[in-house]
Order: sequence, then C-alpha cells, then structure tokens
Amino acid sequence: MNTDTFSLTLNFKREDDTDIGILVFEGNITIENAQKIKTLLLDMIEKTDVCHIEVQKITQIDLAGIQLLFSAKKYADEYKKIFKLVSDCPLHFMKVAKISGFDNINWLY
Repeated sequence: MNTDTFSLTLNFKREDDTDIGILVFEGNITIENAQKIKTLLLDMIEKTDVCHIEVQKITQIDLAGIQLLFSAKKYADEYKKIFKLVSDCPLHFMKVAKISGFDNINWLY
C-alpha cells in the first residue's frame, strides 16, 4: 500500500471559551499510518475540549483506521471531551465500517 497519499492537518481554535481541535484526514487511514494517527488523536484530545474529525477526503480506510477512531472516541468520552465527525463519510468508509462490525457509526456523531 502506498502511504505517500496520506496527510493529516491538525488545527486549533477557540470559540466561546472552548478549545476546539480540528483534524482533517486526507489519503489513507490504514495500519501503515496507525502510529502517526494515534499520536495526533491523543494529542488533540489532551489539548482540547472538543475534537472535530473530517474524513471526507480519505481515499482508503481499513479496520485499524476504524478501530483508532473508535478507541479515540472512547478515550475522549472517559475524559468528558467531545469527539465527533463533522463531515460526511465517504461510501468506502461506511463499507469498511460495516464489514468490520461497526455498521452503526452513530457513535462518531
């Protein structure tokens, strides 16, 4: 698999006394990129009150990518942080989620 088509952009902003992190995924959310994704997700959760995730520009996702997002959501919930998708999910995201046993992704919204 080609990991060259992978990039993440993490931005921070402050609105109404709330720190918001916005993580924009582009390219592949796969096992090859899992460590970098995990590091950024944890960093964002620790530094902000609200975590917004944008996935509309991903080209590929695998079970590891779905599991990372699910784990990050659970971690954020433990610390009473908001973690949610703020973009539409591409069809291939939905297909992988469904065959991976995450057919209901309402936990991400």
